Amino acid sequence: EVKISASTIQAPFSGVLDDIPVEIGDFVKEGDSIATVLDFSPYVIEGDISENQAADLHEGMLANAQLITNEVVSGKIRYIQSIANEATRTVNIELEIPNQDKRITAGMTAEIKIPLPKISAIFISPALLDLNESGDLGVNIVDKTNHVKFLPIKLVRAEANGAWASGVDDGTRIIAVGGGFIETDDEVIPIQE
Repeated sequence: EVKISASTIQAPFSGVLDDIPVEIGDFVKEGDSIATVLDFSPYVIEGDISENQAADLHEGMLANAQLITNEVVSGKIRYIQSIANEATRTVNIELEIPNQDKRITAGMTAEIKIPLPKISAIFISPALLDLNESGDLGVNIVDKTNHVKFLPIKLVRAEANGAWASGVDDGTRIIAVGGGFIETDDEVIPIQE
């Protein structure tokens, strides 16, 4: 009688009954799977981003996902993987979307779009990039007094024929030719291209 009274089956959460692998009258023992219940609210969209892009993201950021149906839904980033995949150099992220009406289903294809703040960047040749004594990435520039200075930069995006870099103000004079023959604080006679 005690075992029979404990045989009422209740799901630990409300959701959609997806699969029932047993039928009335089947014998089951403790631990056997008798049903699959799915909870689609909130709905989680999972994707991969490059390890360079991960530095610009944080949990709680707002993002959008365009579903295969062309519908755009909004949510928040709830997870960013801490370790990049060694083979692909990508990082897994999860976007949590409210789905109270449960119309978004499992396995649906989506494209995650994360709006990032606009930043000013310039396109430069990788040949102009340099490292200082501390290992910081930057470019050699000529200051207002015509002395060579090292300007640290941040790579925004690398492409096949160059890189987009931030941290360079308008009017900055980047040394494009002869950079291998100068040292920081050398006085030079710049020739504008």
